[in-house]
Amino acid sequence: MMAGIASGNRDTEAAFSLTLHVSDVKLATAFYRTLFDCEPVKSFQEYAEFVPPDSHLVVGLLKVKRFPGTPRNRIGIRWDRSEWQPLLQRLAFNDISVRVGGDSAELVD
Repeated sequence: MMAGIASGNRDTEAAFSLTLHVSDVKLATAFYRTLFDCEPVKSFQEYAEFVPPDSHLVVGLLKVKRFPGTPRNRIGIRWDRSEWQPLLQRLAFNDISVRVGGDSAELVD
């Protein structure tokens, strides 16, 4: 995983930027499209990028072949508890499987 500071609106706004290594860009794009409730600003076969509205966040999804025993990306996003159930319902409606435990959910790929 790469992380850094980037420019969301390159002229005025700073944003936290991170790139997640994923094995399935299409599945990851569907998950983040549903999570952020927006379309990616860039979408290619091996890369997608999201800039959620009203945030200072840029999330890139880069296709990388995984090998057994290699570390997996983990990212936590703080979400308003009142939005938790509607988010899980949107994920289920879009056939995106998540494993829920306590106060967290993990994408099942």
